[in-house]
Amino acid sequence: TRSPRFRAVPSQERNQAMGSITRSTWRAVARPFMEIWTSWTEFQSMGIEQYKAISARAGQIRRDSEAHKAAVDEMVRDSFKNSLMKSSDLNTSLLESITEHQVNAKEKLEVMTAELDRIRQQNQ
Repeated sequence: TRSPRFRAVPSQERNQAMGSITRSTWRAVARPFMEIWTSWTEFQSMGIEQYKAISARAGQIRRDSEAHKAAVDEMVRDSFKNSLMKSSDLNTSLLESITEHQVNAKEKLEVMTAELDRIRQQNQ
């Protein structure tokens, strides 16, 4: 005689038992994976949002940088233009000064030549 522990289980009962074990086992095994999947998709969507935010910030920084570069370029152009104008003004004033010296020298030369001519005439 067999003990009740080892009794033969009818196939329908055995299949039901296996089916319920399988379903409950599946649920138990699947739950952590489903939680992981949910967490992963949440993480991905959060990552996408962060990526969008970072991308938008990077775009803003790039635009600010381009605006700053344009402003610096404009300042450099203005500075160069001003220095050219100053240089031009300086050259003009130097040219005027040289011309003035030439006129003075020419006048002195004429005076000296006239003086020399007068002295020559006296000596003759």
